Amino acid sequence: MNPLSDRYSFCTHRVNIVTLPRKNGASGLFISALAAVVFIVPHMGRLKHGFLGRMAQTFASTPLTIYNVLANDSTFSGLLGTYTFSGGSTSDSIAILTPGQKLPHLESQVGLECIIHDAGDIKRIDYVNDDSELLTTWKIFIISWDGSTGSDLNAAAKRACHLFYGSTSIETLSVSQGLGARVQTMIMIPENGGLHQDAVDILDSLP
Repeated sequence: MNPLSDRYSFCTHRVNIVTLPRKNGASGLFISALAAVVFIVPHMGRLKHGFLGRMAQTFASTPLTIYNVLANDSTFSGLLGTYTFSGGSTSDSIAILTPGQKLPHLESQVGLECIIHDAGDIKRIDYVNDDSELLTTWKIFIISWDGSTGSDLNAAAKRACHLFYGSTSIETLSVSQGLGARVQTMIMIPENGGLHQDAVDILDSLP
């Protein structure tokens, strides 16, 4: 098994962050790998290796995890528009929905909207010495309604991709005239991509 490494340089020091794949489940959040920090520093004319230990990596294993990160990230949520429901109640425009489902009792939408689908694309990963693993790529849609612009959509997409490693914004398209929406993009978030530390901190702060 070949570790995957990302190399970072700091002055004359070299740091390798090595991810060691491992299968392991945990309730709610999915812990499926360990990261080890290995540093290499000059020492009396030679390069000396050190090992800082292991760090559990957290993954976006459910739509609820994605929702909790985005809805509680001040930068992303600050870009969202507003849902207005029958009776006059309002909320930020972010929801988890089954594809094709409509938000109950919704009367109007202004600004940027984020829809997280609870169904995704499944990929099978086979291991030489272990059982196969089924991984999901989740889809979220960011939609620019009246009261927002394409620049707002881009800013939200960039923030979402910052929070979820391996994520990609694709199919950025204009929306049919007459619907009140202007443009939308779809962001693919792989379950095994990992969460940025900013996202982990958000989850850790939740009750």
